[in-house]
Amino acid sequence: MSEEKINSKEYWNERFDGDWDESAGRIQTKFFTYILLEGLSADIREDIFKSKYSIGDVSGGTGDSLPILHEEFPESFLRGYDFSERAIAQARELYPKFDFKVADIFSAEYPEHVLICSNTLEHFKNPWEAFDSLAKIEPKYIVILVPFLEAETMKTDNIVEEHVSYFDCENIQTERCGYKLIQYRAVDTLGICWPGYQILLVYAPDDCSAEKVSLEKEVIDAQLRTPINLRMERMADLFREYNTCLYKTKLNFIYSQLHLDSERKHSAYLTTRVEELEKAKEKMAAAQNAMENHISNISNSMGYKVLQRCYAFAERHKAVRAVGRKVKKILDGRRKKKQEKALLAYVESILDAYNGEYVFLFQPLIEWHVPLFQRPQQIARSLGKAGVLYFYSTANMTDHIPIGEEVSKNCYVLNVGSSLEKIARLITRKNKKLIYNIYSTDNWSSIDWIKSNQRWAYRTVYEYIDAISEEISGNAIPDATYQRHNYLIHAKDVLVVASADKLYQEVCEKVPAKKEVALVTNGVDIEHFTHLEARERAVPREMEEIVAMGKPIIGYYGALATWTDTELITYVANQRPDYQYVLIGPRYHNRPEFDEVEKLTNVYLLGTIHYNILPQYARWFDVATIPFMVNDISESTSPIKLFEYMALEKPIVTTDMPECEKYRSVMVAKSYEQYVEMLDRALARKNDPEYLALLRAEARENSWDHKAVEILEALRIR
Repeated sequence: MSEEKINSKEYWNERFDGDWDESAGRIQTKFFTYILLEGLSADIREDIFKSKYSIGDVSGGTGDSLPILHEEFPESFLRGYDFSERAIAQARELYPKFDFKVADIFSAEYPEHVLICSNTLEHFKNPWEAFDSLAKIEPKYIVILVPFLEAETMKTDNIVEEHVSYFDCENIQTERCGYKLIQYRAVDTLGICWPGYQILLVYAPDDCSAEKVSLEKEVIDAQLRTPINLRMERMADLFREYNTCLYKTKLNFIYSQLHLDSERKHSAYLTTRVEELEKAKEKMAAAQNAMENHISNISNSMGYKVLQRCYAFAERHKAVRAVGRKVKKILDGRRKKKQEKALLAYVESILDAYNGEYVFLFQPLIEWHVPLFQRPQQIARSLGKAGVLYFYSTANMTDHIPIGEEVSKNCYVLNVGSSLEKIARLITRKNKKLIYNIYSTDNWSSIDWIKSNQRWAYRTVYEYIDAISEEISGNAIPDATYQRHNYLIHAKDVLVVASADKLYQEVCEKVPAKKEVALVTNGVDIEHFTHLEARERAVPREMEEIVAMGKPIIGYYGALATWTDTELITYVANQRPDYQYVLIGPRYHNRPEFDEVEKLTNVYLLGTIHYNILPQYARWFDVATIPFMVNDISESTSPIKLFEYMALEKPIVTTDMPECEKYRSVMVAKSYEQYVEMLDRALARKNDPEYLALLRAEARENSWDHKAVEILEALRIR
């Protein structure tokens, strides 16, 4: 196969649309990411973790590395890149909480501090030219993982046809393009997901304090003799996925055989397919044996050994495969029981240590560790600071919390699984008063579930935070959601907390006799947006060129969705071409209008920036803005960013939204023309001491801590 074909978009788009899953491409990506992380030195891992360096995976494929990297570096901004549009489309669908972009390694200018390139350079005839492209951007680290000694040690039928370059001690460069090799780690994969060796190479700028290292054969031989210490649970997960892949492949083969008679014109294809499957079976069987040996070396778990035997037995005796599945189900059930027992013991220990009376319990809705830190997390944290105990449940899709985690004073994130009711019963058994916290954006909690669990509750707080709309959720709203909303606003012992005047008035008009209604708008964590360390005051890499222009920066951060007025953004950008417009946030609902906006020479879409580092970007705004369409959605919205802009002491310009007109520091425009005038006026006020004092005062009045107290006062428990 020619290099030109191997490195064409057509080839890789076809691969990702075709047999990528079937050939275990996603499983390999996860395995290589584990290898990379375990191989990194403790010093480098600690530097990335403590410095909260942003990380770009330039070989991202379908994005399977990002959740694993997030687990290791939870406060780093992550982005995945690939030059295949189909790979990025699949990545966005698989992992919507992460940011992905289409990019060519030879021409893209990646803004992240750490660039990862895993099992990609071997596809290029001149791989070090790709390295040069990464080095010219001057990241803090370039982390490379490639097959090692492939041509020397692997059998001919194992060498991948797509590989056109091979790496050994002679051709790996230790100095290049202003960078030096500061760490390497050769790994024997034991045939797990890859039938040979891999080598990790870490490069840093020449002027960094780390010493340059040279590849030494004795060191490499010693490394290859030392198994890399992958965690058992990671190996077990990969083992299960690999077996699933094998099983699906065999099913496809059986299906083809059943249709052989009626599809004789495909007989040549099927014969070839059989041969390929037999080879795949041999490779996977070898990988499975190697994995079993590796896991047995790191675990004495009797349950896991039994499970391994069941897999092996089922492989030999297909007729009794169902027995293996039943045994696995039994063992999984035991594991879940142990998990639940540990969870309840953890919760009980917290309850025993808590001297207060009230305990909030939050039904899983949004993960805790996500880039967009929103009202549910902020209210939970501030209620904990106010003295009540808050259990924040997570579905654990990205949080990766084994049992529970204390995230702030009196606030715990729990991996509840299916144990929410047992936790509720435990709270009441400990003579605590349980308060359920339910949000209007929760489309999963049914009326029956709420009624069933309210028997354990002292009160329920129903947070009505947005108009119930398909435009906001991006999905059809089930009838059950409307029915549940109607039930909750009418139910006794339910405090309805509305986040905007329009929502508050709506409840009061629908249920005029209801007294348990409170207006509690959104707020701000003032400390997060005002107390930046010295290193956090540097210009972020993505904004260096924009700031260097010395022109006014008009900034926005938040969702780029159906309610974002792209026509207004285009109008303003054309009317004031000397202003730079920076839009930060994820794109929702696949609006093509944003593609047109991005073509404007003075508009910059930076993608998702994690809440933890968001102030480092927003502090460079000269004016902060909210360019929303004026409609039913925006009229019911209390924008969190409004109060965060206040804390940042940035002049604020918004469209004509009722919730923005409440505040003297906000300049509200009634038309496109007035919006432009307001931007000019805001720039003139950016250093006005009286105006800045007003911003600070209104931020303090709207802190999340104040909002938590308002909720407790509405509950009359303070």
